[in-house]
Amino acid sequence: MDGQHADAKAQVVLVTGAGGDIGRAVAVNFGRQRATVACLDLHRFALDETVALVKEQGGDALGLTVDVTDESAVVAAVKRIRETFGSIDVSVHCHGIVQTKPLLELTGADWTKMFDVNVTGLFYVMREVGRVMVSQRRGIIVNIASTSGRGGRPLQRASAGAPCWVA
Repeated sequence: MDGQHADAKAQVVLVTGAGGDIGRAVAVNFGRQRATVACLDLHRFALDETVALVKEQGGDALGLTVDVTDESAVVAAVKRIRETFGSIDVSVHCHGIVQTKPLLELTGADWTKMFDVNVTGLFYVMREVGRVMVSQRRGIIVNIASTSGRGGRPLQRASAGAPCWVA
């Protein structure tokens, strides 16, 4: 929303990973446009900082501590946002993790956690937001992805189908 598009004041925007660098930048930018921003993150302290920054920029904000790998938590968060603000017009998904360790030290639990956050969590959020947007007959979903899918980095071979680095 850069001023050339619809007035963001009327927009309700959900941002996942809002406590991280990219999610925070997205949330604050929408705050600058006077949007209402529902900020979701697993880490409460970082989430509270983002909510404060959105409000400093002139937007309204709600911070919800949500583990995107918990289906019922995602369902509850989307329901609360809709009940609180009446709609979800834009949903920007910035959450994600990477396991930074040598391939031979990567455990099944490491792999599962990364897949649960980056893929299953994304599915849960998109599905629930999609249900809202279909019922509203409008909405925009934006998924932010890692550049790791374009090429590998040492110790990050499992992040997004990147080429494999053994050590």
